Amino acid sequence: MAPLFACGLLLLSLLQKEVQSTKHNKTVTAHSTNGNGYFMYFAYASNLLKERLRLNSPSAVFNSTGKIKGYALKFGLWGELMENETAWQGGVATIKEQKDSEVWGVVWKISSEDRRNLDKQEGVDRGLYRPLEVNVNTTYGEILCHAYQMNNFTSKLASPQYKQVICMGAEQNGLPPDYIRELHALETNNNNSTSMLNTIFAAKHREKIPSHVGQP
Repeated sequence: MAPLFACGLLLLSLLQKEVQSTKHNKTVTAHSTNGNGYFMYFAYASNLLKERLRLNSPSAVFNSTGKIKGYALKFGLWGELMENETAWQGGVATIKEQKDSEVWGVVWKISSEDRRNLDKQEGVDRGLYRPLEVNVNTTYGEILCHAYQMNNFTSKLASPQYKQVICMGAEQNGLPPDYIRELHALETNNNNSTSMLNTIFAAKHREKIPSHVGQP
C-alpha cells in the first residue's frame, strides 16, 4: 500500500501544479523545452517566414503570434564582421533590452531534434548569437520561449532582401498592421543581392504560396 499511497501523493502534487499554472486561463510554460520532444521558439526576424524557418527546422509548426516587452528590434553585425561576409549582405536582426519597447513575432512549436539545426543557423557554435528564454505575451497567455540574441553587437543597416523576408513573414502570420508598417519603413543599405531570396522563393514555390506576398 505504501508505494500506491506515494504515487497518489505525487499525482496530487502534479495536478495542483497544473491548476496553478493555468489559473485565470493563463497559459504558462515552465520551460521552453518540455519532455514531449518539442520546444517553443520565438521568431522575430527572417524566421517569421515559415519557408525560411523550415529550411533548417522542417518540423516547425505555427503556435501563435505574440510580443515581448522590454526589448527593441535592432540590426547589426558581430563586432567587426563585414557586411559581405554574411549570407544576407548586411546587418541582421537581434533583440536588445530597451525600456518601454516591444517586439512582435511568432511562436513556433519545433521538434527537439531540430534544436541543433536552429542553433547552427543562428551561429551559436561560432559565438555569433546566444540562446535565451523570453516571456511572450500571446492571446493564450504568457508563454516562455527559446530565442536568440546577438553577441558583440555593432549597428549596421539591413539589406533590402533581408527586410523583405521579415515583412513577408510578418504579413504571412498576421502581425499588427502598425508593426508591419514600421518594418516596411526600415532603412536599408541598398545591397540588392538575391542569393538567399532565391532559395526561399524556391521553397515557397514548392509549397505553392504566392511569391508576391510581402512585397513593399
